[in-house]
Amino acid sequence: RRLVFVVLGLYAVFLTWPGMIPFNRIEPLVLGLPFVLFWITLWVALVGVALGILDVAETRAAAGRAGAAADGGDINVAGGNSNPGGGSNAGGGSGHVNTGEAE
Repeated sequence: RRLVFVVLGLYAVFLTWPGMIPFNRIEPLVLGLPFVLFWITLWVALVGVALGILDVAETRAAAGRAGAAADGGDINVAGGNSNPGGGSNAGGGSGHVNTGEAE
């Protein structure tokens, strides 16, 4: 997660003013693109890679949490049914919140 925050922070600095000033030039051409367009394309690609890495890491972490919960751990996995009364209030049910107290 820290890597993604670092990349997004650098992205914001190097693609906005004043971080863009040193790179705002046409020459040299890189891969047939003016340097400034290459610079922007490079940062967009870097953010895509960083978000892909974050997705893989989060998927692995979620699988690890699910495995720990299946082994008898006390970790609550997101998406489980936490309504002890059964059913689901998602999607506009009665809106009643079960506090565990007798009614």
